[in-house]
Amino acid sequence: MLFSAYGAVCVVLRVCSLAYLPNARYQIINGLERVVEGSTAAKRIPVVAMAFTVGVRFANNVYGGMQFVDWAKLSGVQ
Repeated sequence: MLFSAYGAVCVVLRVCSLAYLPNARYQIINGLERVVEGSTAAKRIPVVAMAFTVGVRFANNVYGGMQFVDWAKLSGVQ
C-alpha cells in the first residue's frame, strides 16, 4: 500500500488546518502592516516598516507551526 490510513489522516488534518487557521492570522497581520506602513516613522525611515513586516511574518510562521503541532497532538496523529 502506497499510502497508509495514518498518512491519509495527516493529510486531511493538514488540509483542514490550512483551510481556516491561517486566514484570521493573515487578516490581522495585513491590518497591522497597513497601520505601520501608514505611520510617519515608516515613511521617514522605510527600514522600520520592512523590519516590522519581517518580524511579524516570522512570528506568524512560528505561531502557525506551533498551532498545527498542538492541533495534531489533540487529534491524535502526533
